[in-house]
Amino acid sequence: MRLSSRIIEAELENKQIELVNKTNFIAQRNEYLEKLRGSIDKEEKDTSESKISRKIKNDINRIIGSEKVFEDFENQFNKVYPDFFKDMLAQFGKLSNTDLRLSAYIKMNQSNSQIAQITGASIRTVESQRYRLSKKLDLTKEDDLNSLIISL
Repeated sequence: MRLSSRIIEAELENKQIELVNKTNFIAQRNEYLEKLRGSIDKEEKDTSESKISRKIKNDINRIIGSEKVFEDFENQFNKVYPDFFKDMLAQFGKLSNTDLRLSAYIKMNQSNSQIAQITGASIRTVESQRYRLSKKLDLTKEDDLNSLIISL
């Protein structure tokens, strides 16, 4: 019995490590793409290649906001926290995909800036999403969104 629980704990730890690695990869990739987009903006001011650079920027934006990336993340997240999304929906009712994604990142103890980097959103957008989620969960100003989500 002890060996079985150790094996399960080791598997869970490995899945948590994979989840953190995937999240870090997404954040680093998006940071690189943001820098690349900035370079294109700078280059665009110096040249008349705006049609090409607009297409490249649109491609970068599509990669950063890719639904497939989140699906991969969500699959890995569900391996580590199998009932998290079900528990959120059961306890708080109808939540949007954005709410559930934000909750997943909060569950992983990601900061607003890290969430912004991973999702390709601005920090202000993440703050607004957190505020709206708090309202949907009927939290007061004294309640802590992070503590609530992490405890689930």
